Order: sequence, then structure tokens, then C-alpha cells
Amino acid sequence: MTRGLNFPKEFLSRYQKIIPEFDKFVEILKVPLIPSLRINTLKAPKEKIFAELSSLDLEPIPWCNDGYYVKNQLNLGSLEIHKQGLIYLQEATSMLPSIILDPKPQEKILDLAAAPGSKTTHIAMLMRNQGLIVANDISKLRLKALISNLKRLGVINTVVTNYPGQVIGTLLPNYFDKILLDAPCSLEGTIRNSPEVIKNWKESKIKRLSNLQCGLINSAFKALKPNGILVYSTCTFAPEENESVVSYLLKKYPYNAICEPIVLSHIKYHSGITSWNSKIYPDAVKNCIRIYPHDNNTEGFFIAKIKKVTNDMDLLSHINKKRTVKTSIKNINNLLSELANKYDFLSKILQQYAVECKNQILYIMTNEAKEFEALKIIYRGFPWAKLVRNKIFITDNSLAILRNLSFNGENV
Repeated sequence: MTRGLNFPKEFLSRYQKIIPEFDKFVEILKVPLIPSLRINTLKAPKEKIFAELSSLDLEPIPWCNDGYYVKNQLNLGSLEIHKQGLIYLQEATSMLPSIILDPKPQEKILDLAAAPGSKTTHIAMLMRNQGLIVANDISKLRLKALISNLKRLGVINTVVTNYPGQVIGTLLPNYFDKILLDAPCSLEGTIRNSPEVIKNWKESKIKRLSNLQCGLINSAFKALKPNGILVYSTCTFAPEENESVVSYLLKKYPYNAICEPIVLSHIKYHSGITSWNSKIYPDAVKNCIRIYPHDNNTEGFFIAKIKKVTNDMDLLSHINKKRTVKTSIKNINNLLSELANKYDFLSKILQQYAVECKNQILYIMTNEAKEFEALKIIYRGFPWAKLVRNKIFITDNSLAILRNLSFNGENV
């Protein structure tokens, strides 16, 4: 099934220069995208989730162990398994930045432009709900969607902050082991799923976004520890938002920033381009990858992997402020001990995870998440129980999430 789309002449002329098999590219943009999902092993073991997916006609996504195409013509968002957080609806190439970032359980990770949470929740799953993720976004409205998804998927190791991304490098210099910057962009790669993108397409928007992206990538690089990894990604084809932004960083930090090769299996991709409209980019941008819709029957994506090799930049010191959390009940530890006696698996979990009480709600989180300090923290951990009249009440859903921690790596 194809749709009638009217592509602006400027759109066609600019990309005909750099996209191979251009006729195939244009034609596939008219074809709706095959739905895809990622299973969420934070909520349950993989085998249990598959038992719930028996009604779906699934095909594995070759580059993501937990990703699947869905051949059924269904409203996946209305399914109970989606509402329960056992699956997350996510486009297939959108899973790649988190995979390339390769987060480890005990690392400190920043998702600089996190909302609505596709990649944050994926990173949390790859970290097995351990370590620390700081999920930041400038939009309070978008943060609501992010927090909703963190709750639905049972994410415990994440702190949500509300800063302009450009200031994070000053607030948290040399702090994070790895950073994902899935940058706000012109969304050209999403045309198959969102045809309105092409209707609203303007070159002026691309130039404006490029300036924003340069500010964000500079901030992200400052926040990165020496020897840390920054993954920069967009879902657009515009060199001004892709190679040009990476080139800006490489030229700004010629002795600090290295654009590393990306090696992926089971997916076709192209190297980054080294020139555009009379601009010459460093040869290193060839290590970036471009993914075109007609090559893998997906959306379009651009990804760069950058390593910070030294730490000789003049950065401002960490200016986070200590926070005070008031617990409204004095004998919280006694109540937790009673609960652990009732549910034996809770004992080890409560030894290895931190609990915080705020407004009569108990939140469970990693120790790294509890220790993280910043002024504009919106949310942290996972709300798993309530305090009512000096008693702790825990839902079946929360029990399932906590019980699953014992199946989710060696953490308990």
C-alpha cells in the first residue's frame, strides 16, 4: 500500500546528491512502516513475556535481541501487554543508539534529551535496572510522558531532571561514563510513520536545529568523563544536523574528541559524507553511519560514536546542591523489615537497593540514583508502595517488578 505524498522540489534536489538508489528511497517513503516492538525484561523474564505474545505474528529484528516486527494489523497500543509494560512500541532503527552506547550495569549514563523515553527505558533494560541514568529534558510536558513510561516499564535506576540541555556540561562536568544525545531534529527519517513531516518541511528549520544541536553536543561532551563514550543520533537525513554537528565538535576539541568506527551486523548502512554544499568535513566523519529507509525497510537514522580521550578543558566545577528528603514516618525501617519477612525475596533486594519516602509514597531506586544530587530533579526511582496509617501497602504490579529483579542479572 502506497500513499500519495508531494515532496518539495528542494527536498528532492538536496538528497538526490547523497542518497544512493534515490528512486527506491522516494518510493519507500510512500509506504507505511511495519510496526515493531521491544520486549521489556525489567517486568518479567523473556520466556514469560513471549507466552503473552502468542497472538502476535512476530519476526525478529536482526540487530536487536529483544526487538520484533509485528505483521498483524493491530492497534498495539490498546493491547493489555502494552498497558502492563511488557512491551514498548519502538521503531526498529531507533533501538540502535542504545545498543551502540552499550551501557553497563554499574555505569553513570546521561540521556540528554530523553522524553518520551524509548531509549531511556531501553538503556535501563540493558543495565538490568542497575547503576544510574539521568534522563533530562527541557520540556515539562514531555517529561510527563517520560515519567509515565518509566513507571509503566518498571524502571528503578533513573533520575529525571528538567534542564536546558546546553547547561548540563557546566553543571556536571566530567561526570558520566556514557552519554546518549538523541537530538531534537527535523524528523525527515520518520516520514513513513508521520507523513505530516514532509508537509511541514522547510530548509530554514534545518538550519535552526543545527545551531541547537551544536550547543547540545558541546554540553554533552563536557559532561563526559575522560575515556567516556558519547553517542549522537538523529532521525533525519540533513548533513547540517548530522555530519556538520559532529564536525563542529571534532574541530572544537581536536585533541579530545575522536569519532570512532561503528560496526553493526545484519543491517545495511552507509558511511558519513565528508562534504556538503561547499563545506568540507574531517575524514573522521566517515565513521558515522547513515541508515536509509529503502535499505532495510525501516525509518532513516544517523549515528555517531565519539570518545573523549583527555581531560584538559577548562570546565566549571560541579554546582549541584544537596537536597533534603523528609520522611513522614519514623519507623520506616521497621515496617520494611516486616514487609521483607512477609515476602522473603524482598530481603536481598532491600539490601542492595535504596528506599526513599516522599509524600507517603515509597520509591525504590539504585544507590547511585539516590546519591545523585541536582537542583531540578523531577522524579527518581520507582513508586512501589504507599504508607497509609503506619502500614505499607504494595500492589501486585510492584511485587511482580521487584520479584523480577531476582531474574534480571546478578543483582540479587
